[in-house]
Amino acid sequence: MCSNIKHKGISEPVCDEVDDWAPKYAVESAENVNTVASGAVAAGSYGPEVCDNCPLRREISILNSERSYWRARHAKAVEREARLKEEKAELEAKLKLREKQLYGRKSEKSSGKSETRKPDEEKRPGGQQRGSRGHGRRDYSRLEAETEILRLPENERTCSVCGLPFEEFPDTEDSEILEIEVKAHRRIVKRKKYVAACRCCPRPEIVCAPPAARVLPKGIYGVSVRVEALLDKYLFMRPTNRLLEDLRTRDFDLAQGTLTDGLKAMAPIFDPVYEAIVARNLEEGQWHADETRWHVFATMEGKVGYRWYLRVFISESAVVCVLDPSRSAKVPKEHFGEDAEGFLNVDRYGACKSMARDAASSLSIAGRMFAGIFCPLPAPGPKIRIGPWNGCR
Repeated sequence: MCSNIKHKGISEPVCDEVDDWAPKYAVESAENVNTVASGAVAAGSYGPEVCDNCPLRREISILNSERSYWRARHAKAVEREARLKEEKAELEAKLKLREKQLYGRKSEKSSGKSETRKPDEEKRPGGQQRGSRGHGRRDYSRLEAETEILRLPENERTCSVCGLPFEEFPDTEDSEILEIEVKAHRRIVKRKKYVAACRCCPRPEIVCAPPAARVLPKGIYGVSVRVEALLDKYLFMRPTNRLLEDLRTRDFDLAQGTLTDGLKAMAPIFDPVYEAIVARNLEEGQWHADETRWHVFATMEGKVGYRWYLRVFISESAVVCVLDPSRSAKVPKEHFGEDAEGFLNVDRYGACKSMARDAASSLSIAGRMFAGIFCPLPAPGPKIRIGPWNGCR
């Protein structure tokens, strides 16, 4: 027996009862151990040379089996760690993107001015800069002028010594003051009546002058009131309540319901204008389209909430706005119809992709989307192509 072999500091003959501490999962049977050990001895993997009957032979075969097992387990763990690192990096990138989209600066709300300034740079004062070329005084000669003559009070037109009155001098000291005078007033319209002096032809005995022009028939509010309401709401974007408060400062009390009903009644008057703008918009060959949410505080059957969507279709010379309760693709489809031809610039919203998918069979809408998303071009020539926003021509 080779009792002089040193293994793990063992210099004494090894106990034959090795099975008491050997891991049972490393080898399945003594026959497998002998087979593994014989192969290991043949390959020279034991290190020190041992005899066939050495008790260390079994121990070394168990250790070799364990080494192979843990080496395979380690390789799988390394592979799993690399895969988890890739997933972690991908999730962190998505988290940064979502945080930027949720809490980052929005381009629509950006002021367009850089907020960074060098520490030693002085803040530039506002207004006209020193040394810059001025524009001079504005010319208001186009405004209607009202001449106002100011005279000395009666007690100041005499000499303080002798009491003789002053004589009026032909020259005047002139100046100009700009004023705004807005006031409400009543127009008393008296329509003259006429009676025919002859009996030549049958006609009414009394003929009256035609009524004054009104925006809405039989209304007591004149054209100026309707124009004021339209400009204040749709040009200056002021709520109607503020207009009413402004009118009350001029001693003109107008009811909210009267103003609202008047705006609704005037809507059909602008239908021909709207249709002409839409026709002009569709004649162009290139459009920019986008949408945004728009709150409409009105109840509608089948509609939950007050969120509507305002769509805009911009061409070279016309802008069409469409307010609709849904964000679906039916709005642009109804606007362009089936005969529109041109180039449509849009963002990555799914409704545009839906238009592109439907176009493969009906409208032939195709092209590339913003940020590198492509839609396949159909075989025939495309009618409407969807492409990136690149500005008006």
